[in-house]
Amino acid sequence: KSQDSFVVSDLHLGVTYPDKPYHVMEHEAVHERLINSVENHQPSEIIFNGDIFSTKNADDYWVDMFSEFNSLVDELVFNIGNHEEKNGGFPKFVAEDYKVEMSVKRGEYLIHHGHRTPTTKSEINIIGHLHPTLEGKDVLLEKENAYYTTDVVVMPVFSDIVNGVDVHNQTSKGHCH
Repeated sequence: KSQDSFVVSDLHLGVTYPDKPYHVMEHEAVHERLINSVENHQPSEIIFNGDIFSTKNADDYWVDMFSEFNSLVDELVFNIGNHEEKNGGFPKFVAEDYKVEMSVKRGEYLIHHGHRTPTTKSEINIIGHLHPTLEGKDVLLEKENAYYTTDVVVMPVFSDIVNGVDVHNQTSKGHCH
């Protein structure tokens, strides 16, 4: 099995809109994308890098979904994002069954949601939180010396129903992928 980590940020499970049934549809889409990614890359761990849930109330299918992910890798790690802080933590099943952190360090990488200043030093920060887009499409941003004098990678939002922030004017000094 690979020793790599698979990092995903901003699933925002539980987002609801009064006039649309996104809640269940988004769960199905996230489940399919994550299973395909894990099967293709075979990481040893999945790091859920904050804003995984937009609510503290867990649906049974979430419990089953994360249990399935857990059976495919050696470990699941849940980093706290601003939505988890706002909601008083993760749903009970996550807090009881999985590793919960503010950040994790893997070699030169510090993986944290990005809504708070990290207290651990690193060469490269991997963050979420910002939901970068370019011309309406999700993008991964990379920038040298951008985040407290370290390099930064900003992950796109994983959810298909949560809006992004257009970074068109911010890309002239960085790289978009």
